Amino acid sequence: MDSLIKDKFDEGIKAYNNENLNKAYLIFLDLAEKNMLEAQMKIGYMLYEGVGTKKDLLKALFWFRKSVNINNTEALRMIGWCHLEIGNFNDGVTYLEQAITEGNIDAIIDIGSFYDFGDYSFPINKEKALEYYSRACSLENKEGCRYMGLLLQELNIRLVPYIKEHIGLIKFLNIMLYGNILKFIGFVLSGKCFRAKGQLPH
Repeated sequence: MDSLIKDKFDEGIKAYNNENLNKAYLIFLDLAEKNMLEAQMKIGYMLYEGVGTKKDLLKALFWFRKSVNINNTEALRMIGWCHLEIGNFNDGVTYLEQAITEGNIDAIIDIGSFYDFGDYSFPINKEKALEYYSRACSLENKEGCRYMGLLLQELNIRLVPYIKEHIGLIKFLNIMLYGNILKFIGFVLSGKCFRAKGQLPH
C-alpha cells in the first residue's frame, strides 16, 4: 500500500474514532474511488448504517460489490445484508450462504439468528438455529458457542451431553476460556502473583 494512501486512511480512522464522521466519510470516499478495498468497505458500512452520511442501501451495495475479492468474505456477507434490508430475500440468503461457503463465520451466526427469531421472513425454527450456532461454535467462534448455550437452555436440552456429542467438551472449554487462561498465564509469568520472601504487602 502506498504510504501516502495509508497515511490518508489512518487520518480517516482517526477522524472516525474522534466522531468527526463526515470528515471520515469524505476521506474514505476519496480513497474508495481510488480503489482502496479497506476504504470501500468503510464507505459501505457508513452508508449501510447512515453514519457520517445519509443511509443509502443501494450505494452501500455498490461499494460492497466493488470490494469483493477472493479473500473478502465480509463483503459478500454485507451484500447479503443489503439485499435483505432492501427486501430481496432470496438474493440476501444466496450471498450469506456464499459467504458461509467461503469461510465467513459471522454469516453462519446471522442465519442462525434468523431461524432463532424469525427475522427477514425466515420461519422460526429453533432446531435449525441450533444447527447454525453449533456449526459456528465448532469453528471456535465464542459468540456461536454462547448463542448455542442460550438456545440449549431455552429448549431444555442438557448442555454437557450435547456439547460432548456435537463439539467436544475440551474443545468447548478451550474456546470459551481461552482468553482468560492466557491472561492468567501472563499474570503468573509476569511474577505479579508472587511476593518475594520477606516482602510485606503495600
